Amino acid sequence: LLFDKYVSYLLTNRVSVKYAYSIEMNLSVPHINDSSFKKSLYSKKYKFPVSNNGDKISLHFRCYKKYDSQKEEDMFRGFIATQSKLPKCVSKIEMKYGLQFHQLSYDKWDSCTLSNSQLYKGSSLFKMQQIQNIDMLNVKIAFQVRAVFDNQGKLVDL
Repeated sequence: LLFDKYVSYLLTNRVSVKYAYSIEMNLSVPHINDSSFKKSLYSKKYKFPVSNNGDKISLHFRCYKKYDSQKEEDMFRGFIATQSKLPKCVSKIEMKYGLQFHQLSYDKWDSCTLSNSQLYKGSSLFKMQQIQNIDMLNVKIAFQVRAVFDNQGKLVDL
């Protein structure tokens, strides 16, 4: 289900994988070059239940090209994000995620807390010039929801 380094991390740290998910995207470099914040590229979404009332949270990976005025070059930006606002019964979710760009020999591993005041977590990942000789960029994305907190700040039993 998950790629090798993440599986090793999960096993070493005895992390439960109840709400873990991995997905792979193949992005054409011309589509990446035409992207922007308003024309972002999205992975398939992953939905998981957070209550017995049918409330669900939907997560996805979002990416696009952005010009960095400080570095004076185009960058590839990527985010783990919620599809929309969190359900009223949820105040925040804590998660771990990993991104793997095998063609670039580049991995990024991080953890984050998403809430209605912060619906995504991400950053500039690499310079666009690194993919200029690639036709199709393969991205592997893995994430695991570690905790969900209700609107009182109490841990929800998943």
